[in-house]
Amino acid sequence: MLVLIGMILGLMIGSVITSLNFRGVAETTSYKTVTRYITETVMKATTYTASTSQPSSCAIFKALKDRFKLSEPVKFRLINNCDEDLILPNSAPWIIKDSRGEIIFSPISLQVITRIKPGSFREWSWNQKDDHGRNVEPGTYYIEIKTLNQGTFKLSIKIMD
Repeated sequence: MLVLIGMILGLMIGSVITSLNFRGVAETTSYKTVTRYITETVMKATTYTASTSQPSSCAIFKALKDRFKLSEPVKFRLINNCDEDLILPNSAPWIIKDSRGEIIFSPISLQVITRIKPGSFREWSWNQKDDHGRNVEPGTYYIEIKTLNQGTFKLSIKIMD
């Protein structure tokens, strides 16, 4: 609305100045009409309480449980409670880090943009092996997943004897 009023006023002032120039009143003076646009961005924020470490978002990243036995598949999911699709850079955009923060596993995935529709989720599983196919030791591990429109989500799990 403000932009429309500004444009109308700018046109009116410009036409008055032009008519003055044609009458010879301001022959040596030049005028410039400057129109400025105001862009207003409204963001909707929703906060969820979860035991995982993640950005404040409408998406939730969680493991199906916090502690896993050795060799038990580690299952985790990304839930879309947003009003729009979650956009993933590929079919498996997650990595596993050890307690020192070093990447020990990154899955092979299809290199295509993947979408998770609102109200749905995507689930993955890690077999507790590193990139060389060796079983990992008991300890704390971190799972990170990247989205193109909601940032990076992180959670920690423990592998027990």
